Amino acid sequence: MDLLKKGLILIFVVSILISSSFITSAEMEDSESAFGNPIVTEQYEISRSWVKRIISEGRILQDNIIIKNLGSSSMSVSFMIMGGVEEIISLSADGLIIEPYNYEELTFQIVGLNEGEYTGHISLTGGVSQEIPVLIKVRDKIEGTRFLIEINSLKESYLMGEELLFLLNIRKLIQDSKEDIIEAEYYLKGGGESFFLEEETLNVSYSTQIKKTFEIPKNVTEGVYNIELIMKLEDETVVSKSQLKIILPFWLKKFLGIPLWIIITALGIVALGIGGTLIAKKILEKKKKYKMKLEFKTIPKAGERSFYLGKIAETNTNTYYNMDDLTTHMVVAGATGGGKSISAQVFVEEALKKNIAVVV
Repeated sequence: MDLLKKGLILIFVVSILISSSFITSAEMEDSESAFGNPIVTEQYEISRSWVKRIISEGRILQDNIIIKNLGSSSMSVSFMIMGGVEEIISLSADGLIIEPYNYEELTFQIVGLNEGEYTGHISLTGGVSQEIPVLIKVRDKIEGTRFLIEINSLKESYLMGEELLFLLNIRKLIQDSKEDIIEAEYYLKGGGESFFLEEETLNVSYSTQIKKTFEIPKNVTEGVYNIELIMKLEDETVVSKSQLKIILPFWLKKFLGIPLWIIITALGIVALGIGGTLIAKKILEKKKKYKMKLEFKTIPKAGERSFYLGKIAETNTNTYYNMDDLTTHMVVAGATGGGKSISAQVFVEEALKKNIAVVV
């Protein structure tokens, strides 16, 4: 009987020890799952041996690697991302210089682009020669998150100078009375440039919609852009984007470096001038009594042997007659009231001025 009791007690103690060892192992595995054990050599120490992270789609996670220089001289370390994780991880620096008996921190950003599993490694070269394996799992964005946040443009395109119109949708997935404080930043990004628009703090207790308006920055050029919303909630960062086009109005575009509105204005003025001239000519033509065509170059010119007859009708051009062409007589003909007598009188007066005898 005593042996039976001792056996039962022994089994109980062993089971407790085994359970506690399992719990301890599970806790250690959980605490080390993202980092692994430190890598320690005579010359350096690296804070982690791997990177294992689970991140929701649309989220951004900041992570780091700390490198200690255990040597007596400066250490230069270069970094490179290799493998499928290259598209979702960005490093804060391509390299670091670590002073003796000191440490430096390399930070990197993990972006949950699309659901899936991404593998690769971070390569450390130079004073350190290591490859740190990386495993990132991007899960469905609804899984394990309090909010779904989305920003949408209310228009596909905007003319330069217009206000940007957006609708911010915040959907609370966990229905409780907790008021969450969300830090929001808005950027306009495109063409390799980033323009800060606004930052604000939102106190959110329930699902809501917020209409936002932003002025287009003055130094923005025509093209395709994204409004990027970065929202920070506790240790999570959410990114939402909405694409739009910014269009330069037709009259502000340039041709050969000259704004089209200047070219159009100049052409308009020229067209008005030409049109006005043509209209004026038409009006004058209608008012003219005499429509005979005359080449002014062929008419007699002023001289000692010329009679001045006056101005050609409806012009300011002087006209003359070569008196040597009047060798015998002259007949003035024309319709009644056409000015025959006055015309003859002019010839007579001009002849008398030249001391030429006239018989009428």
